[in-house]
Amino acid sequence: MLKCLNLISSSSPFNYRKTHLINVPKKLIYGTVLDIPSYSRFLPWCEKSHWIDDVVPSEPLICRGQRRAQLTVNFKLLKESYVSKVTFEPFSSVRAVAADSNLFETLDTVWEFEEQGNNTLIKFYIIFKFHFGAYQSISASLGRMLTDTMLERFVKECHRRHNTRILS
Repeated sequence: MLKCLNLISSSSPFNYRKTHLINVPKKLIYGTVLDIPSYSRFLPWCEKSHWIDDVVPSEPLICRGQRRAQLTVNFKLLKESYVSKVTFEPFSSVRAVAADSNLFETLDTVWEFEEQGNNTLIKFYIIFKFHFGAYQSISASLGRMLTDTMLERFVKECHRRHNTRILS
């Protein structure tokens, strides 16, 4: 019984990998993933999101680089802001790593995009671990649902923005 109630002990990070085929060009998917200021419009737990660094708006779409973004998440029981270091390779990949976070001990998200004919294969990876055992225990049971929802919302947003049909 005590093992089930031990919300303070550390546990392993939550790891999730998924691929998804989408009939949207990878350039447009890449642009959606890098549109961090819009996250609060389509991710249910993201209250605010913005770039911290000032650059020319189109620069991340054409140049390899790195920027910092601040996100505020609200999971009803907890609300926190954190900074992510975002590294991007045009039309190929985006990686976001929490750099300044009281919420996450580890948060590493990777998006990779591969053309497959007229479609794009999205490879999505996320590893996270909360600083607090109680949050990590909750994430152990809800992690897959949260990450499935995150990928699903990005796919729906790509289809909405680019007016395409969803592949079965």
